[in-house]
Amino acid sequence: MSPRFFVLWSLLLVVIVRQFATTSAPAAPTAFTTIPISIQITPAPIVPPPPVDTAPVTQTVARASCPPPRTDAAQIPRKHELPHGVSHVTTSLTNAGWIAAWSNERVHVSLDGGLTFAQVLDGPGDVRDVTFDCFGHPIVLRAGKVGVRDGTRETWREVPGMRTDNDAPAALVGGGPDVIALIVGDEATWKSRMAVSPDLGQSWWFRELIDYWETSTATGRQDADGTIHLALTTADCMSDPVFWLRIEDGIVERDSLGSVGQVELYGDYALSAGYNGVLWKKFGEEEWHPVKNPPGLEDAHDARLLAGPLPRVIIGNAIYTYARGRLSPLRPWTADRETAAVDRAGRLWGIAETKDGEDAWLVAVPNARAKIPPPDSGPDNE
Repeated sequence: MSPRFFVLWSLLLVVIVRQFATTSAPAAPTAFTTIPISIQITPAPIVPPPPVDTAPVTQTVARASCPPPRTDAAQIPRKHELPHGVSHVTTSLTNAGWIAAWSNERVHVSLDGGLTFAQVLDGPGDVRDVTFDCFGHPIVLRAGKVGVRDGTRETWREVPGMRTDNDAPAALVGGGPDVIALIVGDEATWKSRMAVSPDLGQSWWFRELIDYWETSTATGRQDADGTIHLALTTADCMSDPVFWLRIEDGIVERDSLGSVGQVELYGDYALSAGYNGVLWKKFGEEEWHPVKNPPGLEDAHDARLLAGPLPRVIIGNAIYTYARGRLSPLRPWTADRETAAVDRAGRLWGIAETKDGEDAWLVAVPNARAKIPPPDSGPDNE
């Protein structure tokens, strides 16, 4: 081996050894800096389930019985000043002296048959409904709470499980000893529930009623013995079926009435008004019975039932009474049809407004028969 080759080979071995030492030696540990980080974790809100059906609340202290119904009331003077800025009328189911005229913002109540009114139960949220119990307490539903006026004292209490969005229907039921609210608690199913308080909102018991209560149409009453009668109109893609519910001692009985239009309950029978005119039936009967029109009245497809304790019907521009399967003419009607109501004395109440809609006010019409003009037959197109 030549000296030159030996030197080159030695240098190559040195390079290989150094490269092996560099790649095989363990790497020096890397220094890390620890930075503390604070993460705020907010737990998901706990949504309480709707109240379950419970037994009616047992009263530990005996409460007063409902007083007898009052049917007398003074006639309102012709030019008597009545509340303005109102859009609804509620008459007591048991006392002709208790009347409420109200709008979405304000409630005016009279306890002397409409001679004087006082603004009561102001509060947050729109007014959803107004009623009276059998003791004369004005009851108002606003923003998920019921307000009750007892003398000069006003209290507001929450209705548990009630949806408060404007899409959810809500209503009050009056006439009896309890505070009763019809509510929707489940956004997914629109299932209607009845909340009942025997102590002006301090405690409640509940009953599930029907599914798909997506309309605000409801009517009914509570009797002095606590029995509750309801007619609820539900929403369907092709029709608007109505259910007649009777709740006694917490037990719910149901009668499917079909898609029959507007329904009001009186005593042991129901009246309906719709395209087929005026019909009547009793709870549990299979068929509706036609109501006989008075002579000269052939078409009653636009009939509308007045709210209140007595059976009164608007057809065209006139009001009719109902008794024993027949309608009888009462008097002309020129105020709004949708808001017309009748009280225990038979007086008629409604809302009139200016042509531009800038003002609306309560009107009172006496319970006296007046001649009804013949219906306008309209132009002859033949």
